[in-house]
Amino acid sequence: MQIVDKLGDLLQNNIANLFQNNISGLLNKKTIGLDIGSNLIKIVSAELDGAEIVLNNLAIATTPPDALEEGKIADLDALGAKIEELLANNGFEATHVVTAISGEELIIRMVEIPAIPKEELPEAVKWEAQEQLPMSLENVILDYEIINKKENGSYELMLVAVDRDIIDSYLELFERLDLKALAIEIEPLALIRALEHLYPGQTLAIIDMGASTTDVSICSQGQLLFTRTISVGGSNITEEVADNHDLELEEAEEYKCNHNLFEEELGLIIRNLTTTIYRSLDYFQVKFKSYNIEQIVLTGGGSRLIGFAEHLSEEFGIEVNKLELLDSLRVEIENSKELAANQLLGVSVGLALRGVRGDD
Repeated sequence: MQIVDKLGDLLQNNIANLFQNNISGLLNKKTIGLDIGSNLIKIVSAELDGAEIVLNNLAIATTPPDALEEGKIADLDALGAKIEELLANNGFEATHVVTAISGEELIIRMVEIPAIPKEELPEAVKWEAQEQLPMSLENVILDYEIINKKENGSYELMLVAVDRDIIDSYLELFERLDLKALAIEIEPLALIRALEHLYPGQTLAIIDMGASTTDVSICSQGQLLFTRTISVGGSNITEEVADNHDLELEEAEEYKCNHNLFEEELGLIIRNLTTTIYRSLDYFQVKFKSYNIEQIVLTGGGSRLIGFAEHLSEEFGIEVNKLELLDSLRVEIENSKELAANQLLGVSVGLALRGVRGDD
């Protein structure tokens, strides 16, 4: 099955090329990684010097109110104006962009296809998708990756779908910014691209907590094996703190950032989040018995909770560390005050590296 839209020919057999513009072997150092979150916009320019990541430029700012709704662009004018301001004020000379679709905008399914010739997989995936997806295939862009081929010849696949209207809105945004889209991919892939320099060869669980969702992804030697989106994020915890302590939301956010919530009686949101993360990891271990998770890495703005890493390590009996991406970066920028936001940069750095590495 071949899907064509404004990006060109969209490859159907490798999630690493999800929604990729058909530009073969393009290496462009004027590419930015653009991570648009519901709370923050992160823009990064980076390159590789051998195995070392060089951070050339960085900008972080608050996302305009109501610019995104449930992960979709709702106010194109406000979002475009803000990004244009960030690019101009921080001296970016970008001509190309790589961005990512977050979990709340995606439908991801782990499916099994019976033993068939590999060249028949695209058609089989189409039929499987019609059974799995809650919308017509005419309205989505579909991609998949082979995770494993079993001894009996059957395939374990990761099936990914996104509404065409979402992709069109991103393309319209880039057109307004006079940027060419090299690729639009899923956030876990960008994180893996950045983290493989810190944890080469390891099997990792990555917990990426944003404002409204938390992604639990597992990778080994640079390959994404599993991902799941949980509809709980930092904003939900802030709301619970506000209710429990009779605070306004702004006061609750400050309280959350300055107190160890795990030394108090845990609220329902944190308990449910911990349980859901554990069940995701347990499902993976049952499904993929040949892999052992070596450690958990926390990233995303919501994961900066004091005591969160220690809490998960105690609950799961495994090493848990906050992302220290700067350990693998060479910083060559002036606005280094932004670098305090260490855990926020994983996706945007990985996206920028997509442009300079020329991943297929």
